[in-house]
Amino acid sequence: MTCNSTTGECIDCNEYTDGVHCEICREGFYGAPSPPDNIPCKACPCPNTKASGHSFADACYLDKINNEPVCECYDEYTGTRCNQCADNYYGNPEMPNGECVNCDCNENWKQDAEGNCDPNSGVCLKCIFDTEGDHCEHCKAGFFGNAVGGMCSECECNMLGTDQANYDCDRVTGKCNCLPNVIGDNCDNCEANHWGLARGTGCDACDCDPVGSCQKPVMNLMVHVNARKVSEADNAMNARQTSMETPMLNATLVIVIL
Repeated sequence: MTCNSTTGECIDCNEYTDGVHCEICREGFYGAPSPPDNIPCKACPCPNTKASGHSFADACYLDKINNEPVCECYDEYTGTRCNQCADNYYGNPEMPNGECVNCDCNENWKQDAEGNCDPNSGVCLKCIFDTEGDHCEHCKAGFFGNAVGGMCSECECNMLGTDQANYDCDRVTGKCNCLPNVIGDNCDNCEANHWGLARGTGCDACDCDPVGSCQKPVMNLMVHVNARKVSEADNAMNARQTSMETPMLNATLVIVIL
């Protein structure tokens, strides 16, 4: 080992040391090479060495209390050896080629909150905006819409027309589960020729006497009634004209006889 003849600075330090007097470990290594410790410099295990290609820190230092290395981890990692995912990241950094990535909760989360997802599986634990699912990708029960787009709205099912045992609407379309003979996306109408929505048990068929009931559609009935009114009006007008013409005819007959 040599040194600068003027400054005394050491040149070409070996054993992974650095510094003016080769008294410290170079970056990426840890130890205490100077007396009285005389602990040789070793490559940082974060969790493995840089040379292995499986490291998540550029530097580490020696904890002199237990003589163990402490890694200065990248943001995604934590632990003395960078062998765990930091908060709001997940993965398995201890496995070969393993890494930590951001929790994927489709923006349905509070990024400044802690514990948004499981650090191993990535399952989201704190979905917001009325969403749920491993990645907050579904509207929760009682809501519908596009969860990934952040648009979940509350179901609008009519309480009287909806099956109470299956009250939640379709989570995408919002269509409700209607009672028998009830129709409409919100289950708010009886189907044709049925009645009784307000009872809350479904709609019943109309119990009309076939003889006494009008079998024609309402529109046809109105046309029939209007046509009859027109006919009656025409008959009345013709009658008035006839009554006016009769005296004149009688007067003519009298003149002829005279």
